[in-house]
Amino acid sequence: MHADQPSPEEVIEFTPGPDPREQWSLTTLSNPAVSTPDCDGYTNTTPIFPGDDITSRIGYGQAAPGVFGYGDIDGDGDIDLLVSGDGDRRLFWIEQRGDGSTMLHTLTAPGEEFGQSGGAVVADLNGDGVNELVFSSFDESAVAVWQRGTVEAPYLRPVSLTATLASTKVAPGSSQRMAIVLTGVDEGTSRQVTVTRTLARTGRSSNVGTVTLTREAAGRYVGSIAVRSPETGTIRVRYAGTMFTTVTGEPPRSVASTIRVTTRIKGFAKRARTRKANVALTARIAPGVKRKVIVQSRVCKAKKCAWKKRKAVKTKANGALRTKVRVAKGTTKVRLKVPADKSGLATTSRAKSVVRR
Repeated sequence: MHADQPSPEEVIEFTPGPDPREQWSLTTLSNPAVSTPDCDGYTNTTPIFPGDDITSRIGYGQAAPGVFGYGDIDGDGDIDLLVSGDGDRRLFWIEQRGDGSTMLHTLTAPGEEFGQSGGAVVADLNGDGVNELVFSSFDESAVAVWQRGTVEAPYLRPVSLTATLASTKVAPGSSQRMAIVLTGVDEGTSRQVTVTRTLARTGRSSNVGTVTLTREAAGRYVGSIAVRSPETGTIRVRYAGTMFTTVTGEPPRSVASTIRVTTRIKGFAKRARTRKANVALTARIAPGVKRKVIVQSRVCKAKKCAWKKRKAVKTKANGALRTKVRVAKGTTKVRLKVPADKSGLATTSRAKSVVRR
């Protein structure tokens, strides 16, 4: 079709006269329509036109209508036509009514595009006395059967999403890669997922990044992202899903992994010498948040030794610890014990020998 020679896309019935060698009479069975704009002015990505007008578009399979089949589609005892829109990307059926007139119906759901079609077969496939309709699709690589009955809910593909970390127990602030796999889908070359982190201590969520998953094989898309873990929390991967048409699509999926962060005690020296009764203890606890720390000393009686609690203190908001503990003359062993909390796991420092002269 060209802009200077517009002509309607339509389905026409040719009826011979007494002499079939003479010109046959023509009867339009569909709604005659001219593409506006014509097919030179838009591409096959342009949304299909509303209503029951067959309208072609530029690109592969641009002609409209396409192949057709015939049979009793609506079960009223007469012959109807099954028509491929082909370049229109939809499917149609032409109902023959009792008065001899015809009516064009859209077989596909609103917004659904079946692609460049072949087939158009009307047949009772399961022997139940009701005809089914069969179409194939060149660019969708599909064969579909339509059955007369109630409209079914949209079909959502069985999509599976997994996200795997090398370890779920990591050092504070360390980075590791998370492998992400999406299966059960096979449309296009890529998919996207979003990755977020939620801290267990505060419940605060932040965006880690967006990952483009590439098609590794049929029905399998893969990708990865580096994940940093300042505190214990949850890493969640979300796939938003998509609807290709109003009746087919992929559901959203979400998976989460809990990362437990170990606690590190830095700057707590092995030995200290003092002449004072009160000795200063300093350290830095990571994750660097305000945390409870228990100061212990080793007490020995009758050749039995045990660690006893001396005091409990809180670090500063950055994890810095500074406190004092009273020691007797001689050698006293002290250590720091950090209980587990929402920011990190429990840990105990090595013993510190404090020598008072």
